[in-house]
Amino acid sequence: MKKRLLALTIVFFIFPTIIYINRLAAGASPAFIAGRNARDLPADDTLLVKIEDYEITQNDVERYINLQKFTEIIAESDYEHDYTSVLDTGTALENLVRNRLYYIEARNRNLVVADEVVSSYIDNMRSAFKNTDILESKEGQTLVEFAQGMGVTVDQYLEELFPVYKELLSIGRLKAEIVDPQASLDEQQEEWQEFGQDLFEIYSHLIEESIS
Repeated sequence: MKKRLLALTIVFFIFPTIIYINRLAAGASPAFIAGRNARDLPADDTLLVKIEDYEITQNDVERYINLQKFTEIIAESDYEHDYTSVLDTGTALENLVRNRLYYIEARNRNLVVADEVVSSYIDNMRSAFKNTDILESKEGQTLVEFAQGMGVTVDQYLEELFPVYKELLSIGRLKAEIVDPQASLDEQQEEWQEFGQDLFEIYSHLIEESIS
């Protein structure tokens, strides 16, 4: 469990210092291929769902599926070329909508973190990855290869994810208020999921679906 939590933390919050490279697909590692595939996702801005002024497009869904696949690579040291084997598009879209509703609820409870807190968090992540143990770990090397496939620098990636960090940190504050800290992890997850379903009913009037 500790290994999985560390792996997921690295996936969502830390990306390594990388260089721009030209690398042939032949012989490339699974993580490199995953990064390249994430970079080369075809543009599809088809609007699927709108919640207030927040829009979820087909590209958002594909990026989410790709990230979940990479999470599996890190956590399980496993890789399959079929990204859709992890999540179907319907489940991915539902998860994205639920996360946005969590964020709206956090906002309504005045739990949204300040921009300064997010910036400080990003700076801490940059510093953390300078730790040799993290950099040289199997997870760290996998992240290096993934980022190389993406073809971006760590600073560019982190700054692009600023709104993602803001949402995740705010949702984390909300979760801390909702779940029973004395409950087991499975019980906490069930409680959190049930709360998410309640939010679907509470905020259903805000969700505009564009799916035929």
